[in-house]
Amino acid sequence: MAHLLRKELQLTKLYILFFILLIPFTYGMNVQITGITIWIMIGFMIMMFYSDSLNEVYRYIVSVPIKRDQIVCTRYIFLLILSGGFSLYLWLIDYVAHIGLPFLEKESLSGINIFSLFTLISIIFSASIPLFYYIKSFHRAMTVYMVLVIIVAFFTAIITFNPLITFDNAIIHFVHSIIEIQPFIILGSFSMLCLFVSYKFSAWIFIRRDII
Repeated sequence: MAHLLRKELQLTKLYILFFILLIPFTYGMNVQITGITIWIMIGFMIMMFYSDSLNEVYRYIVSVPIKRDQIVCTRYIFLLILSGGFSLYLWLIDYVAHIGLPFLEKESLSGINIFSLFTLISIIFSASIPLFYYIKSFHRAMTVYMVLVIIVAFFTAIITFNPLITFDNAIIHFVHSIIEIQPFIILGSFSMLCLFVSYKFSAWIFIRRDII
């Protein structure tokens, strides 16, 4: 599994460097960073599956002694390390920026904010990765994924900004009341649960998938 992790790192090292340089730059521009971070992490995931498709990795792994569930597990572990590491990096840059850049208008990110961001990224990964394992063609999977993203964004905007729709307020209040009991434990446990269930589902799909 270690060599698979190295392969993922080799694949994404330039993207990682880009992310490391982008975060301080966005703070200098005084723009919202959490949304940018989410899209960058989604970009990591998409780039990995695109590279697999471009290099016909799935055909190659048939001839090597690697279990398919190990391949899936490696991807989840790598994305988990990336999302956790970059969440901490964002927290560090935010702390330094609010000390060195007095013109910043946005509030400093708290530990709960960072954990919430990590949880949201974990949920997105958990919902997204199985789709790319289920649909063999990357371009077809990408098309379906973008359509789903647009649909989710559309209905989220309607629910959030329509004053006539208020049922979401009760749901949000209930979720916040649960999280406030033990925020770090609850958010961390929920993130791990989502990723574990998603991994099991993705592995089940990939093991039964005809890749020849």
